[in-house]
Amino acid sequence: MGVLGKKRERLVNVSHLCERKFFMGVISLLLVWDGVSAILSSVLGLYLALPDFPYHWQYALGTLLVAWVFFALFGAYRRKLRPSIFAMPLRLVGASLAAGFSLSLLSGEWGVTPAVLVLTFTPLCALALAGRILLSKDRPQRQGPMRAAVYGAGELGCLLVDRFGGMQGPRPVLFLDDDPAKKGTRYKGVRVVGGLETLPRLAGKVDCLVVAIDQLSPRRLKKAIQLAAAQGLPLKRFGLFDQQEEMSAARLGEIHPEDLLRREAVALDATPLRALLAGKTVLVTGGAGSIGSELCRQTLQLGADHLVAFDISENGLFQLGRELSSLYPADRYTLEVGSVRDKSRMNQLMEQYRPAIILHAAAHKHVPMMEACPSEAVKNNLLGTKTAAEAAIAAGAELFVLISTDKAVNPSSVMGATKRGAELCLQLLWGRHPATRFCAVRFGNVLDSQGSVVPIFREQIARGGPVTVTHREMRRYFMTIPEAVQLVLHAAALSHGGETFVLDMGEPVAIYDLACDMIRLCGYRPHQDIEIQFTGPRPGEKLLEELELPEEETHPTSCPRITAFSWREWASPAAEGLFEKLKEAASAGDGSQVLALLHQLVPTYRCPPIQEEHTM
Repeated sequence: MGVLGKKRERLVNVSHLCERKFFMGVISLLLVWDGVSAILSSVLGLYLALPDFPYHWQYALGTLLVAWVFFALFGAYRRKLRPSIFAMPLRLVGASLAAGFSLSLLSGEWGVTPAVLVLTFTPLCALALAGRILLSKDRPQRQGPMRAAVYGAGELGCLLVDRFGGMQGPRPVLFLDDDPAKKGTRYKGVRVVGGLETLPRLAGKVDCLVVAIDQLSPRRLKKAIQLAAAQGLPLKRFGLFDQQEEMSAARLGEIHPEDLLRREAVALDATPLRALLAGKTVLVTGGAGSIGSELCRQTLQLGADHLVAFDISENGLFQLGRELSSLYPADRYTLEVGSVRDKSRMNQLMEQYRPAIILHAAAHKHVPMMEACPSEAVKNNLLGTKTAAEAAIAAGAELFVLISTDKAVNPSSVMGATKRGAELCLQLLWGRHPATRFCAVRFGNVLDSQGSVVPIFREQIARGGPVTVTHREMRRYFMTIPEAVQLVLHAAALSHGGETFVLDMGEPVAIYDLACDMIRLCGYRPHQDIEIQFTGPRPGEKLLEELELPEEETHPTSCPRITAFSWREWASPAAEGLFEKLKEAASAGDGSQVLALLHQLVPTYRCPPIQEEHTM
């Protein structure tokens, strides 16, 4: 360390010493202030409620001791004078109430009266709070950066010390590392003091925690969040936020829910994907949606000759076009507006572009809304899939991939039943038209998709709560959008026709735990700073989704994140009749008939009570 660095470190240490001395002075002032406030409040209360009470010095001494004891027990002398808008006032109310009650007891034979209690603790609480507000305004600002505990003494941690070892940014003052062999070692004067569990013993020594481990497991990251939140420490991440970045580009950033839910990375070979897409025209239905737009991005990145993004949302397509225009020449992609429900439009589109591969992501996905509008779900999810698949057959497409869902397994919702119906529809068509390879890909929830819990929770936390969770035991499978799309394309490359692919979603995540983690990531405490309310499961929701039926015997594939099972023969004559009846019932808006027919088409569908259908 150079002379300049030593001078800077000396200045920072001096500032820290000055700050500690300042707080010792503040605590001394508070003790005097609270003692005087307690005596004045007791005198006032007794004078107004019990004018004949014989006040003497022993009572004043008892007042001082009672006030200090209860204020200390309730945390009124902690380092943070105003930790939140609610915490300190609640502490003072509790301490003042307890002190007032005890002072009333000290009145001996005069007894405890409501008047004495109220007239004692009310002014005491007000004076105590006023003193802390006044003193907190004079709190000095630390001269120098925040003192950072760096979790991870590896390459990233050392790079953090190199970059922020001076006066700019968070100043690393110690390392935490779970490797026992590193304890006691130093890098440029920064010592490894222990593992992550050492953090609670560092109170007052650090001001923030910085995670500098690139591939930290979600379990350890969650532990870091919990320990930092318990100490009131801000949490940052230092590392690479893009897989294409070099180590020198590492930077500070926020920790996101995706970091908590990610799985261990598995290196997947992109060669089969490039072979699948090279020189091909690819049509993505629902191309403006969360999954559809990522399918568009990745197909172009992997070398598709031409992309046709098809969606009913012109605004969504416009935004997608703006993004693609900055990355690719205009002849690499086309944006088309329309609905998969429109047979003539689908036929015209297929005939015009002759796509070799269709990635069918268009669907209504909002479970409660589809419960209210079952006809719309049938028109879009089931009949729209049938229309798109038939148009693909007529145009001579090589491959048709249905983006399905775990909600199609033993469905409890209209949305799930219609997606299961779409799977069955493809089974029927594949049996009759083997020249076009049909397959389906099932997976669960994706993070940050439109209407998912993550952006909803983020918005609720920003408003100050409450965060709404349907049920404490509600669990869902999660994966990131890029990971889901990458695996969908791998499944497409594996398909020979007639398969349903099931993506490995990892362990299901409790929605309540996700809400708590997101609150902690924002620097708040669940149920203290931000309330969590349980609203009850919505129509069509299950506590836990499934990925496959018992009779669907999956087998591993060459991709470690994908399993598959082959389709069996299906009773086509009955299916044809049900599809036609569903079309008629949906066109007529007959919700009760639609539900009855869905139950016949999908015997595993647990049909809810029939309700009046709402028109959209």
